[in-house]
Amino acid sequence: MDEQFGKLIEPEPVRFSYGAPGWYVLATLSLLLILFAVWIILRYRQKNHYRKTALQFLDNTSQKLIQENRLEELVYESNMLIKRIAMSFDERSNVAGKRNHDWIVYINTKSSPNLFDYKDQKLLEQKIYAANEKVSAEEARSFLEKTKKWIRIHKRRG
Repeated sequence: MDEQFGKLIEPEPVRFSYGAPGWYVLATLSLLLILFAVWIILRYRQKNHYRKTALQFLDNTSQKLIQENRLEELVYESNMLIKRIAMSFDERSNVAGKRNHDWIVYINTKSSPNLFDYKDQKLLEQKIYAANEKVSAEEARSFLEKTKKWIRIHKRRG
């Protein structure tokens, strides 16, 4: 310090407090942001609860039917589950009557990659609806995996 000025008089330190109105605004905005995030998460979970339920149903059904070697019924149940899900977000008249090629095209339009192909169409036509041949374990497993993937990724609307 310079001697010519003498002793400097320092002000008292400013005490920190939450009494300023800006803190209340920040707390309110933070609380609203947290509530909004919780609402978004709950809404998302509620809208997608049917997917979880459908996958659990499919797992339980597939375990039982594979053990009993009822592969035709497994493919049929998987297909019917897709139909029930489709009818939950689209009009019944648009879904219930679709079969064969129209059905495969319809379910492929509801998912971004086309999961089902000509083999699946033939599987449903010849081995399920017409019951001309037996379903192989590989065909049943493939159809089951495609069904699970479709349930996870399909679009709800549009």
